[in-house]
Amino acid sequence: MKAITLEQAEAYQYAQLKRDGMSIRVDVDQFGRWVAETTTPADVTPRIRALTPSEGQRFAALPPDTVVWCELFVPGRRASHVKTALKEDPRSCRLEAWYVERWAGSALSDIAHCEMLIRSTGLKWVPYGLRSSMLESMRTGCWRGSRGLPLDSEGWVFKNGNEPGVKWKPEPTIDLIVRDVVWATGATHLGLIGSLVCHTVEGHHLANAGGLKRADRVHFTELALDGGLDGVVVEVKYQYLNERGHLRHPRFVRIRDDKQHAECSIHQDVEVLTHYEEISDG
Repeated sequence: MKAITLEQAEAYQYAQLKRDGMSIRVDVDQFGRWVAETTTPADVTPRIRALTPSEGQRFAALPPDTVVWCELFVPGRRASHVKTALKEDPRSCRLEAWYVERWAGSALSDIAHCEMLIRSTGLKWVPYGLRSSMLESMRTGCWRGSRGLPLDSEGWVFKNGNEPGVKWKPEPTIDLIVRDVVWATGATHLGLIGSLVCHTVEGHHLANAGGLKRADRVHFTELALDGGLDGVVVEVKYQYLNERGHLRHPRFVRIRDDKQHAECSIHQDVEVLTHYEEISDG
């Protein structure tokens, strides 16, 4: 699914929540038999049958020659928790359809019609609405969560009807202190820095920030060899804080010479602050 900016989202009519989970393609053959696969692909049909309420029975209600895309997620949890829950506690998982690739052999274009057909089987449909109202909700902070999203959602999918659509994910940033490096092992960047080991001023290891351009790798490598990299403050963008207290997909943005170490605290982000306060209280 192609990623876009919020400015590009203005070209689309609808906005749909992007659940933070595992995409499942459910294919019903001409005899009414269904198979569920991940995008890997991997067959997860037996595990889907174990879900409660029984999505298996609901998939059996889909007409032959139908393909439906669903998101498997755990309410109130991140995607990193889904695989564990699927193995250890499948009843905590939920499925919501978000795209009908084919219905009884036909392609459908109207998203409201697809939602009606899906709900007639007992399955749920991922919440959606007009793009204009959703964008306004995001801008005014009407959605709960530190980034204007429910905790089990990672962004928005914008579409003009029943289609896969394009996605947008928020990218918060945080200022951190470089305390170490990970050297690149691949032939392309051999001898250069691969990522920056970044901590808060309190000493919490939040990220190994990658996403370095060639010029950045060379500059940081020179600093490291001269002994001048330890203590440099950098800005890092990421998706969210995972359950282990690390930033998901951390990427270097820029050096922040204007920032002091005292400003690189856990208080910069509500999720980071809450996570480490709970650890200290425990």
